[in-house]
Amino acid sequence: MSNRAAVEVLLAELDPGEAEAIVLAQEIGARWLIVDNREPRVLARRLGLSVVGTAGLLVEAKKRGLIPECRSAIQELLARGFRLAPGVVNAALRAAGESDPAR
Repeated sequence: MSNRAAVEVLLAELDPGEAEAIVLAQEIGARWLIVDNREPRVLARRLGLSVVGTAGLLVEAKKRGLIPECRSAIQELLARGFRLAPGVVNAALRAAGESDPAR
């Protein structure tokens, strides 16, 4: 990454890893930026980047046949302390065709 000035500007709103990831994505012309937190997602979109979160990656992996289902992967992430809002979990399970109306 060569644009330290851009990183410094973003540090006013984001942590160093998020700021550097956004600037790097811009520099290399990445198709997607993987980020879960709201603030960097909003800022990245404002800068013209496409973003996807961890739950979205799991849904895409299922659609491509790389994993058999998303529910257990999400449950494992949550059990290990990864934070996902309940609405994000529900939306991901619906998108993966795994929603359970009884739950």
